[in-house]
Amino acid sequence: MKTKSQKFIEKELGKFVNLFPEFRARYELNENTEAYFVEITPGEIFFQNDYYMRWSVYVRDRFLDTFPEEGLCFISENDEFSLKRIDFAICGEKYVPDKSKQRRRKFKTV
Repeated sequence: MKTKSQKFIEKELGKFVNLFPEFRARYELNENTEAYFVEITPGEIFFQNDYYMRWSVYVRDRFLDTFPEEGLCFISENDEFSLKRIDFAICGEKYVPDKSKQRRRKFKTV
């Protein structure tokens, strides 16, 4: 069953991909820190879009006001920290994965 904080994040990420249909958003709850890490892909939006910057600060502030015992951190695919387990993912209708960034499977030669 989803918590109120999960419902909040998922609703806001739905709004995000409607505003930015070329992006994907997904999150993971880190149970050790009780913080949600939200990854936005492609990561260029972090540095090139002022509206996104204002949106993420607004959402984070509302989240922290509503759920003061929990944390919310926005990261990009380019960060050193990466999600280990995806709890929720949503893509905008124009999102196209960058296949060059996908991990390639390595095979052992015998």
